[in-house]
Amino acid sequence: MARVRSIWDFWGRPGLTCVLLLCLVADAYAGFFLVRAHPDIFASLNRLMLQDWLATYGWHRLGVTWWFFLLLVLMFLLVLNTLVCTLQKVLLLIRHGRRNQDRLGYVLRFSPHVMHLAFIMILASHLISYAVGINSQNNVVRKGGVIPLPGSPYRLRLDDVRVKFYDGRRLDFFQGRAIAQKIELTIFDG
Repeated sequence: MARVRSIWDFWGRPGLTCVLLLCLVADAYAGFFLVRAHPDIFASLNRLMLQDWLATYGWHRLGVTWWFFLLLVLMFLLVLNTLVCTLQKVLLLIRHGRRNQDRLGYVLRFSPHVMHLAFIMILASHLISYAVGINSQNNVVRKGGVIPLPGSPYRLRLDDVRVKFYDGRRLDFFQGRAIAQKIELTIFDG
């Protein structure tokens, strides 16, 4: 039991977070130069699914793509560290209770941990959609147009697009830029 506890404590250390973040920065820095030096290899990352890119480019050009694999490993380790650290803090908050705090103050103490869990969910959902989703290029649809949804009997119609533009006085460089969109879609069966 002591061994499990020491492993749990190791993965929840804030110092480990700092080391992983520094390693991620160094890896991304190396990746920046490798992507610029070999755009033919990495341009297809936006068009292909992860497994297709790995089979086509990733495994066969390890001298150039090593940083991407290291990035995935480091991101996994950061997610593990974040999850353990967050669970440690949440369990500690629950164990100690409110202790002379008002209800709002107690609830607000959970907010950073909710954000960390949201960060994990965003990373996991992006990886899942990139690994097992469907990537269908050139699906441009105009207002009122209908396109089929790849791999399903459904079709999608773009009903309306409303764009809100910035017209304030404080940020002149934002003048005329889109700041919000409302898009109405209809999905219907075959």
